[in-house]
Order: sequence, then structure tokens, then C-alpha cells
Amino acid sequence: EIELWANKANSRDAVLYTRDVDPRSGERVVLLVHGLGSSPSTFDQRYDNNSSIFQNLNNEYNGRVILYKYPSDRLPSENAESLNNLLEQWGLDSPLDLVGHSMGAIVIREFARRFHDRHTIPHLVQLAPPNYGFVSNQPIKWFLEFLINSLDSSEIDIFNPYTSPGA
Repeated sequence: EIELWANKANSRDAVLYTRDVDPRSGERVVLLVHGLGSSPSTFDQRYDNNSSIFQNLNNEYNGRVILYKYPSDRLPSENAESLNNLLEQWGLDSPLDLVGHSMGAIVIREFARRFHDRHTIPHLVQLAPPNYGFVSNQPIKWFLEFLINSLDSSEIDIFNPYTSPGA
């Protein structure tokens, strides 16, 4: 489980959480940015009894993980600027791999676009970015419920291009 570590810097409601990360070590660190209305604990959810994203990255980066918690009521550009201000205030001088989920993906993309000359960004990973905005998933939910309740499961043929025979 993620412990929300002592914040090293604070700007309005945006917060960086770190643990034992030396910002001037030169060793690559990973920054995780949550989605809209969420929190950094999103990255500690486990699925199918596997390790969480946080656990895997914490191991891979030897504990050099930074979590960015931003206020969801601000524009991605404002949150990207707050992130840059926090990192500069903290004195980060290490390469920074970025991982963002949902709206966090838009925040890191905006951060990289605007501040790539101030930070070394070897990798940028966007998980489910809402590139064209967000539309309610209610119609999709109704359709799936209709499908599940209306059809005999033997009639449903799901093709996965990666695992289905003949793919």
C-alpha cells in the first residue's frame, strides 16, 4: 500500500510525495500522475493477485518514485505548470520518466510539451488518456448489460487479435 510520504514541496493544492529520493543524484526517477478525481493510490490497486503498478515501478526504480497529486478542478496546463514549479522548487536534476493515467496523462503530456527544455524526459507513458474529451459511459454500460442479459453466452464470440487462434 502506498504511504503518502512527507511532501517535499507544496504549491496551492498540488503536492509532490517522495521517499528517499535525492533530487540531485542524477539517477533516473519515475513520476506517477493520477486521473481526474482520483489520487496517487490509484497506482497501488492490484488486479488478478498481481503486483500493483506502484510496487513494480518502486522495485524497478529502487524506490526512486515521485507521486504528483493535483487539484482536479484546474486545467491540465495549470497542473503542468504547478508540477514544474514543484520540481524546480525541490531542485530535481535527474532524468524523469513520466507515467500518467487518464487526465494525468494529459497533464504529463502538457508538462513535457511546455517544459522539455528544463527537464530530461527519457520516457512518457500515457495510460488511457482522454484525447477527445470524456463522454458518459452510461450508454455503453446499458448496451453491455443488454448484451449480457439478452444473449446466450455460447453465442458470444470474442476475437482478441493477440490471443485468438488464427490471429
